[in-house]
Amino acid sequence: MSRSQAPTSTSEEAGFTLHTERLGPLPLINHFIERIGLHDTLSRHVPSDSRCTITHASALGVLLRSISFCGSYRSAQGRQIRKRTAPLITDGHSKAHRPDLKQLLFILTMSADGHVPVACRCADGSTSDSVTHVQTGNTLK
Repeated sequence: MSRSQAPTSTSEEAGFTLHTERLGPLPLINHFIERIGLHDTLSRHVPSDSRCTITHASALGVLLRSISFCGSYRSAQGRQIRKRTAPLITDGHSKAHRPDLKQLLFILTMSADGHVPVACRCADGSTSDSVTHVQTGNTLK
């Protein structure tokens, strides 16, 4: 959220200061997610692991919202965590056409009817969608 101050001579004379804020779509999205009770529904139907800091329902809620990364992520360099390589937050080809933002690639495979998540994983932000299909197929076998 950016905030800029733009006083005009008319508002300064009247003792007012104009502040403009750009919020984006997230407050509107959050309103509808709360209204339909999505978090409670996910909490009831998606079991969480007590070892996790964040519940699975909360993690799914994050994935349903617009996520962008900006800045430097020095520690996100693909290091080894529990014998697995962590994904790299890096430049990629954003579907929002924002070359200034960094990204991760979230790969979600659904059942044919589109109602049941079957497999998911996260890959480096620079990974092309087209190279993910072979690994997804092998996972599903």
